[in-house]
Order: sequence, then structure tokens, then C-alpha cells
Amino acid sequence: MITKELIEYIKTCREQNISDEQIKATLKEQNWSDEDINAGLSQISQPTETIQPVEFTETRKSKKKFLIPLIVIIGVLIIGGGIFAYFQFFREGSGELKNVEKTEELSAMEICNKIGDEADRNWCLARVNKDVSLCEGASRVKDMCVEDVITDIAVQKKDVKECKGDSSCYPDVAVITQNPEICENIESEFLLNECLIGIAVFAEDIGLCQNIESDYYKKECEIILGKDSSLCPELNQKASDSLRCKGTIAVLTNNPSLCVGTEGVGAGWCYAAVALKTEDDSVCKNFGESEDYYNCMAMAKKDVSFCELLDNKDLYYKDYCLSELALSLSGLEIYTSAFHYVSRLPK
Repeated sequence: MITKELIEYIKTCREQNISDEQIKATLKEQNWSDEDINAGLSQISQPTETIQPVEFTETRKSKKKFLIPLIVIIGVLIIGGGIFAYFQFFREGSGELKNVEKTEELSAMEICNKIGDEADRNWCLARVNKDVSLCEGASRVKDMCVEDVITDIAVQKKDVKECKGDSSCYPDVAVITQNPEICENIESEFLLNECLIGIAVFAEDIGLCQNIESDYYKKECEIILGKDSSLCPELNQKASDSLRCKGTIAVLTNNPSLCVGTEGVGAGWCYAAVALKTEDDSVCKNFGESEDYYNCMAMAKKDVSFCELLDNKDLYYKDYCLSELALSLSGLEIYTSAFHYVSRLPK
């Protein structure tokens, strides 16, 4: 007969993980019948402690099946993210820092539009666009604007007819076309000879000095193309001739040290021309911490940010810097003297 004591015993044994065989053996020893023992065992379910390991094992298997693909997915995402980060921030970024702190690149027209003074801004835009009509907005520099744009167009087309009879345009076209006959139409003796010297210097051909009738200017041409600055003092017709000779040789030979002592004709032009021609910004250090230094750096590095640094100085210098840079980027002649064509020669 099944009793409460039998049930409690079986229950306790199972909670202690005692096997059914042992339970049966013990109960038989206590004279319990097989029928009562089996009936008692059938009424008591497996204890929690006994069942849990089975359930836990199955759960772990189930979780393991789930975790394996999850770990793989997470791993793929991490690796993929790492690859993305590498290309995004190192290959395109930090490793070569391609876009970080990159200097703003602007077109010549965009740089012109940064000029504060309206007249200078329109003068710059007129030259960059080679549009005379824009000179109407150049007010106080309108006449100069028209002359410059006409010259720019004539040089671009290499056609003296585009000068429209303005002789100040002739030297530029003569030099760029290497045509000394154009120089003959210049009435001023000085400009005529400068035009002829400019042709020879731009071609770096000392033989072209023979086209000059004046012995004095022919000698000047030969000294410059002989590239011997020690001979420049022999040019003493005017105090500035020797200095101009030295400065031109400095640019011709890419030697900024020769710019020293040329203050009478603008040592600043000499240093800036060497820096522009060689694209060597270290030459600009000769200006010290001055407005001309920033202008020189902007030209040498073709970097508008140097012009922007002039905000806290006289805005005239900032506008001047912007206009010079815009013209340089447009391939336009910045200087008026034919001697300055030397800055356009190859390194």
C-alpha cells in the first residue's frame, strides 16, 4: 500500500539524486513490495536538481547554436568597420591627411571676388575674364583697367591689332610673339629699347641683342644675358640702370642673393619675381614679417590663405595680394616692364 511516508521517502531520495535502482533496493530491504515501489516512483516526478542539468545542457546547446552565427556576424562587422575606418580615415585621411587642413583652392575669379575695394575687385574681374565692359565698375582705375584688359587680350591672341593703337601694349605683344618689328612702332626711346631687350631676355638669346641700335642698351642687353652681375655698374647712364641690370640677372639665374642692394628699383620685386619663378617660398623670408612677405608667400605657394592673414593689417595690402594672386593663377602678366618677363622663364 502506497503511503505518505513512501512518497516522501522517494521524493527525498530523488532530490538527493539517488537512482531509482538504489531506491528500489533500499525499499525492498524494508519489505516494500515491487508494486508499491513502482507505483510510488511513478507518482513522483524527477526533482528539479535532477532535471535542471538536462534542461541546462539543452539550453546551452541551443544558445551555442545561436551564438556562433551571432559572433561571426559581429566579427564581420568589426572587421568590415575596421577596413572602412582604415580607408576613410587613414588612406583618405590621417595617414596622408588628404582632406584635413587642406588649403582652400579657389579659382582666380573667386579670389577676385574676395577683394574688398569695389574698383579693384572689378579691375581684377575684368582682367581675369578679359572683359572690358567690367571696367565700367572699376571707377577710379577705369582707364588703367581698359588698357590692361586690351593688353591681356592682345597677348592672348598674339595680335598687335588688338592693342587698338595703344603703344603701351606693344612691348607685351612683341615679347610674347618674339617680333622686334612691333617695337619699332614705339615712339619712346626708352620703351623701344626695353621692348628689344625684353625680347632677347625672354628668349634667353644674346644674339638678339644685335637688333638694338643704341650701343648703351645693346651693352645692357649683353651684360644681362651674359649673366655677370659684376658688370652691371658699367651701366651708369642712370642710377637705376645698374640696379635693374642686377635685379634682372638675379631672376634670370634664380639667385635671390643678387637682389640685395637693388632697393632703388624695388628689391621687393626682385625677391618676389625669384620666388614666383622658382616657386621657392623660402625666398620670401627676405621680406621679414611684413605685408610683402604674405604677398610673396601667396604667389609662391599659390595659396590664398596668406592673403587672408592680412586681415589685421592695412586692407589695401590684402586686396593687392588677392589681385596679384588671381592674375598669376590666370597666367596674366603682373608687371609692366618688359624686364619682368624674365620671371616667366623656366626654372
